[in-house]
Amino acid sequence: MHYVGIDVSKRSLDVCLLAEGSKGSRKTKTLSNGQD
Repeated sequence: MHYVGIDVSKRSLDVCLLAEGSKGSRKTKTLSNGQD
């Protein structure tokens, strides 16, 4: 099973993907939450 966590704040958008729960691999990405 895969889990996705998303955190939205005034300045950024953070995303985390967990493959196979907490024991699997983890990928994270932070994006600017602006007009770029």
